[in-house]
Amino acid sequence: MDMSNNYTLIDQKYKYPFLLQLMVGGKTLPIKYLVTDIAQAQACEYEIEEYKDVAISFTHGQSDITVVWNKVFDEDEADQTETVCLNEITNIATLYENRNGMDDYPWRCGNYLFEVQYESKIFYGMFSVLPKNLNEIQLKKIHETLNQKLQGLTEEMLKYSQGAGGQSKLDHLPFALFFKWFERVEPQFYRAITLVQNDSESVLKRSYKLESVPKHIDRYSIKWGNSPKGLLYKDLKYLNRKYSQFVDHVYNRNFKAQLIEVLNILINGKKELVQYLDIQKDHMKETEQELDKVKIEIQMVEKIRMVSRASKNKLKNNYKYLQIKLIELHNDEKQIRGLLEKTEKSCRLLQATLQNAFWKQIQVRKAAGKMVSNKKGYLLLDQILKKFAELSSKAPKEEEIVPVSRPTYLLYEYYVFFSVLDALQNLDYHFPPNSQLKDQLQAFLYKDGIMDGTALRMLSADGRSYIRIVYNEEVERRSQYALEKQKHFFSLKSHRKPDIKIDLYDCETDEFKSSYVVEVKYRPLYSIYQPNGSTHAMEQMDDYRGISYIRNKGIIEHSVVKDVICAYPGNEHAEKLIPSDYGYFLQMYPEGESDITVGEKELTELLSIWIEMYFPFSVESNIYK
Repeated sequence: MDMSNNYTLIDQKYKYPFLLQLMVGGKTLPIKYLVTDIAQAQACEYEIEEYKDVAISFTHGQSDITVVWNKVFDEDEADQTETVCLNEITNIATLYENRNGMDDYPWRCGNYLFEVQYESKIFYGMFSVLPKNLNEIQLKKIHETLNQKLQGLTEEMLKYSQGAGGQSKLDHLPFALFFKWFERVEPQFYRAITLVQNDSESVLKRSYKLESVPKHIDRYSIKWGNSPKGLLYKDLKYLNRKYSQFVDHVYNRNFKAQLIEVLNILINGKKELVQYLDIQKDHMKETEQELDKVKIEIQMVEKIRMVSRASKNKLKNNYKYLQIKLIELHNDEKQIRGLLEKTEKSCRLLQATLQNAFWKQIQVRKAAGKMVSNKKGYLLLDQILKKFAELSSKAPKEEEIVPVSRPTYLLYEYYVFFSVLDALQNLDYHFPPNSQLKDQLQAFLYKDGIMDGTALRMLSADGRSYIRIVYNEEVERRSQYALEKQKHFFSLKSHRKPDIKIDLYDCETDEFKSSYVVEVKYRPLYSIYQPNGSTHAMEQMDDYRGISYIRNKGIIEHSVVKDVICAYPGNEHAEKLIPSDYGYFLQMYPEGESDITVGEKELTELLSIWIEMYFPFSVESNIYK
C-alpha cells in the first residue's frame, strides 16, 4: 500500500494520520474526506446501494478510532445508532449483513450522518443509501404516487414520525411515536404545571361587600346608598369596594385549552391501543387454533406409513413456523399492553390535575394570538406545548406522507398494488359510491403501511361483476379450514401467500368465478427469470397455480388461478412482457417524472382477456386510450 495515501483530509486542508474505508457488497470505498463542521457534512458523502453488506475497516492509524454510524441528535432515535471502536487489533466492524433477505434492512433510501472520533477530536461525514433497482427519479415518483393514493390516511399516522425508520415492535403504531416524546417530557410537563399553579398570572376583579364601617366608597357605592334598597341600610351598612385576585386569566384559559388537547390525544391513543390489542388477541387466537390443528394432524399422520416423509416434514416445518409466529404475537401483545398501562396512568394524572381547585375555576378558551409571560412556569409550559402543537399539526413533507419507515422493496410492492387498481379502473371497474378507496383502506392502516389481508372491492360499470383485490393474504392449507373460516381459498403447495390476488365474482349470484395473481419482486430480472431451468420465484409462481376454492356445499374447484404475473422494476435489455411456462414477467415502474406507469397497458390487456372469458365486454374497452 502506498503509505503516502494513508491519511484523511479534514476540511480540505488538514491531513490526519488515519484512514478508514467502507466495504459495500465486496467493493471498497476509502473515507478520504471528513469535516469538523456538521453543516458541511454533505460535502463528504459516500454512496451505499441498499441491501448490500456494509462494513467499515481501520486501515491505518496509531490511535483508537470511534465511529458513530447513523448519528442522531434525538435520544428517542438513539437505538438507530451504532457505535464501533476500531484499532489495529479490532480493525473491522460489520454494519449490515444480508442474512434474512430484505426484511431487516436498517435504513431507508436517503442521507445519514456519521461521526468519527479521533484523539478527542470529532469529524463528520455523510452516507447516502441509493435504491437498488430504481433510479432516484423513479423512487421519487413512487413516493408521489403513494402520497396521492394515501393522502389523508397515512398523514395522521405519520405526522409524529420524522422519517427515522424505527425497528421497535411498537413503531408501527402512530400513537406510540407521540407517547415516546410525551413520556420523556412528562416530568418537566408537571413541574411547569405546578409552577403555574403556585405563581399564576392573575387579574384584579372588583366586587362589593356590605359592611358596618365605610372603607372604600366609590361612585357605585354612593349610587347604591341613594337607591331604595340602600336607604333601608342608611347609617347602618355601607357598600365597600373590594379587589380580589382571580386566576381565571387569559393565559390560564389558553393553557387549560391546550392541556385538554393533550388529554384528548392520550384518550384517543388509549382507544387506538385497545383496538390494536383486540386485533393482536384475534391473531393469537387464530394462530393457537391453527397450531392445535397442525399438532393433531402431525400425530395422525406420523404412524401412517403411506404418508410421504416430505409431507410429514412439511407439517412439522409449518408447526415450527406457527410457534415462532405465536411467540412474536405474544411479545407484541406484551409491549402494547405495557404502553396501554402507561397511557392510562398518564390519562388519570392529567385528568386529576384538570379537576383540582386551581384549574376547575378556569374557563376553557384558546387564545388566537401570541401569549407572552415572563414567569418561569409559563415559559417552560409554553415551550413544551409548542412542541406538542408542532407534532400534532405540522404537515409532513410531501415525500414523507407515504410510509417512509418502510424499505424500498415494500414501497415498490405498494406501488404495484395501486397500479393494479389503476388497470382495473381502465377496464371500467370502480369503487362503489359509498365505499371509495379511502373508505375501504381506512380499516387496513393500523400500521405505517398497508396491512396484510387488505381486501378492496370494485364494481364493474355494467353491474354484472365485482372484483376483490386482496393484498398479501395467506390462503388456508386445507379445504376443511378454508370452509370453517369461510375464506374458501386453500392450497396444498408450499407458497400460499401471493402478494396480490384478484378474485372475480358474479354480482347477481355472488358466485366466485376465477382468480388472477400478481407477484411482486423488487429484484433484477436475472435473479427471478431464467429461460433454462427454474428460479425460486418461478417455482413460487407455479405454486400459486395450485390455489383451489371450496364452495359452501363442499364442492372443490381446483387450480382456480387463471394466470400469474411477476412484476419487477425493469430491465432495459429485456422485453417489457416475457411469457414463460410459469406465467408472465412484466416490467412495472414510473416512466421518468410523468404519470405513466410502464407495464400498466400490458397488465390491463392481460386482465381484460381474463375477465372477458367470464363477462364479455358489451362496449369497447378503453384500455388502449
